[in-house]
Amino acid sequence: MLKRAQDLLRTGAPAPPLYAKRPTEEGKAPLVQTSYELYPYQRQSAHLLEQLYRGTEKLNILCASPTGSGKSYLIKYAATLAVQHKCNLRIAVPLVALAEQQYADLCDLFRDTPTVDILFQEDEQDMYSDEYYYGGPAMEPVSTVGLWTGPTQENEKEALICVCTYEIVQIQLDKNPHWMDNCPCLIIDEIHSMNNDRGHVLEAMMTHPQLRSNIVALSGTIPNPEELAENMGRVNRCPTYLVGATERPITLEYYLDIGYQFRKVGSGHTIDDAEWKKANEDLYTENLPDRLSFNQLKTRLINMVYRLRKEEMLPAMCVAFSCRKLNQMADSVRGIDLLHEQKDKWKVRMLFKRLKRRMGAEDYALVAELAALAEKGIVLHHSWLCKQYLETVCTMAKHNLAKLIFCTSTLSTGINLPVKTTVLTSSKMPSKHGMIWLPSALFFQICGRAGRPGCGEKKGMVVLCQWQNSMHWRDIFETKAEHVEGQGIVNPRTVLNCFLFASIDTKKVLCESPFSSVDYSHVLPFYHECEQKISTFPPIYVQQAKYKLKFIEVATKCRQIVHKWALGLREGMDILVDAPFPRMHPYQWRFKRWAERPFTFEVYESEDLCQVQWILDVKKEIGGVIHVDTMLALTEMRRCIELVMEGPEETIEECYDMVEAVADMERRFFTPLFGAKYHHIVRKLETLGYLAQRVPTAKGRLVSALLAVEDPVTLVECWYRHVLPRDDVHRFLSGLTCFLVEEKHDEPHNEFCAQVKRISDEVDLCDQQAGSLYMGPIYQWSCGNSVAAIVQTYGVNVGHFCKVVQRLCQLLQQMATVADSKLAGLCEEGIRKIKRGLPFLRSMYL
Repeated sequence: MLKRAQDLLRTGAPAPPLYAKRPTEEGKAPLVQTSYELYPYQRQSAHLLEQLYRGTEKLNILCASPTGSGKSYLIKYAATLAVQHKCNLRIAVPLVALAEQQYADLCDLFRDTPTVDILFQEDEQDMYSDEYYYGGPAMEPVSTVGLWTGPTQENEKEALICVCTYEIVQIQLDKNPHWMDNCPCLIIDEIHSMNNDRGHVLEAMMTHPQLRSNIVALSGTIPNPEELAENMGRVNRCPTYLVGATERPITLEYYLDIGYQFRKVGSGHTIDDAEWKKANEDLYTENLPDRLSFNQLKTRLINMVYRLRKEEMLPAMCVAFSCRKLNQMADSVRGIDLLHEQKDKWKVRMLFKRLKRRMGAEDYALVAELAALAEKGIVLHHSWLCKQYLETVCTMAKHNLAKLIFCTSTLSTGINLPVKTTVLTSSKMPSKHGMIWLPSALFFQICGRAGRPGCGEKKGMVVLCQWQNSMHWRDIFETKAEHVEGQGIVNPRTVLNCFLFASIDTKKVLCESPFSSVDYSHVLPFYHECEQKISTFPPIYVQQAKYKLKFIEVATKCRQIVHKWALGLREGMDILVDAPFPRMHPYQWRFKRWAERPFTFEVYESEDLCQVQWILDVKKEIGGVIHVDTMLALTEMRRCIELVMEGPEETIEECYDMVEAVADMERRFFTPLFGAKYHHIVRKLETLGYLAQRVPTAKGRLVSALLAVEDPVTLVECWYRHVLPRDDVHRFLSGLTCFLVEEKHDEPHNEFCAQVKRISDEVDLCDQQAGSLYMGPIYQWSCGNSVAAIVQTYGVNVGHFCKVVQRLCQLLQQMATVADSKLAGLCEEGIRKIKRGLPFLRSMYL
């Protein structure tokens, strides 16, 4: 039994698959036709969706299929079934731009049926009344498709099909779960987003106790589909069918830019070793610069664009991970005209003429220079630019007017831009921890933008630019993609929100999420057998073993201070020295002299040399400046030593090993990974007055409503401690901005950020640091100034400024729903001040 327990701990023991399944049947006559022949997985998915909407089986679907293999067909098919059966459908996507594009596609699909007549639930209850019998059912028309994002709402509450961002679905599940009534499934696009910074929102949404719908999840980059399907099944105890194409329908070919030609080095999922070696030999990699100057970048870029045009590889998207660099790259090819037909140039001019009418002359000046570049078929797509220009770029791409798109990796997140070629110019990208190598999953996602089904392309091309040393393309290509798994959903907001539901086991829901925990319930019977085995040993040996293990655990926390004391040992000082197993009692010896300081020493009681790392404790009073956690650990360690000394001098080896194995099993298999974090948050919330007897207070309810900020507790504390201004709405709005922007500072407002930081350090529930960069611009915006004037005065970019304004508006709306009268009044007045102009200009998709 002991050996089996040790083997179990060494190898791990994940549960056997219970929910992940592969479908076998295909639909015979799908409702939605395509311009290409349907793939087998699409027919299988259609059959499964029909079962879901007919109510014949409760099931989940995970579509893990390569980028460009037609995953969006599932969305269209589910939408068609929703209209046919007059059921609701909710579609969750990660980006506002993707939501608006999906909304436009569905509106186009249902252009002949803009409304649907449905029988409301209250009428169904009166079905057998006399009024119903003689008057007939009360059928009412509702919109077929709706859109609900932070900045945009369109038929959001009554539409049969509603496209939303992740946060909107999360908020509705918290506050209005009836919005999901009569909804057989929730479609989640780009489920691999669970790995990024906003992954906790997606994980919390999928595991929400109010979610009653089944889940249909889509992604093109899932290296562990079986594991993810199993986790989805654990959420609602339903089978999860795994569908998807094994190969990309349009093959990708990989080329290395060696300066004077594109050398083909691989295709599909493989790199040709011989071609890769020859290409690098011809490139003379030892002569490549470590960093490109602007002139070197410009020369290489111009040569590359001419080769793309000569070899008919346009349209192409050129990817970099710096907005400033992309602007430089676009400017460096300004002299190249890729749009030769006059009628095409006229179409571009008309698009930008409409854009000018929508934006107004003053704000249009922010993108006027880009209009001249667009007439040459060259466009930009990154976060510094305003949304209206980016929508125009997408329209140009769909009509084959954008021949070269300089963009960041955001275009890899599902936004459909048909291009032949993807060009990657850098193998590193910025992150919160500095520059990192491009993750393998993101690399293949970007590559997958090349060549799309239904666009007439037979292959997609990827160009890897080896313009400087240490690009490591092959390492990125061959690295295994990171598994899609949850990062945990334990945070102050989710804790408070769960405490609002009296029937929920808060700790279990949050700490045992299927996506961020492993199911070891099948190990439980063996664990109980081991406990039974322990009960056969004398209790005194069992208890002593537990004390010894506890002592070892806490001793690591105060190892540093004990080592410091050991270096200051003098003759005659009492020390405790660890003894060889199976002796349980440490040796109580007196220090004699150093043999080789600070490594070995002599004691009076033994002739052998002792090593410093054997010292468990030095007999001296705890004093001086010691961190409170270290002091508590020292106290607990000495208590455990005393308890060990009360037991036998030597233990029974099998008993000790069994107790240790059971303790390890409990810690590894049955102790929640986020349990310590959960208890820390609960203690803090109770101390700060957000929880009273495990019931959220007024402050707690306010925190539970704030999804727009990462650190809602610090924000609420700043309001209640009068750090946030209360008498001036402009200063109030400006102060809120520092919770939306992280670690970017503007010197005149640093004093306010310092106050916020002090409160954040005291709260100690979030690592985010407040930023003051947009406090001045938001103040001016609330006073009525234009975007163009603010951009010119403060040097901020228009895209980020508009997003901050939109997020601020969302924050105010969330605060106003549960705030007291004073705060609610400020929020409502603030919304009236900032909800105007360019940030809230209606999307061209609507």
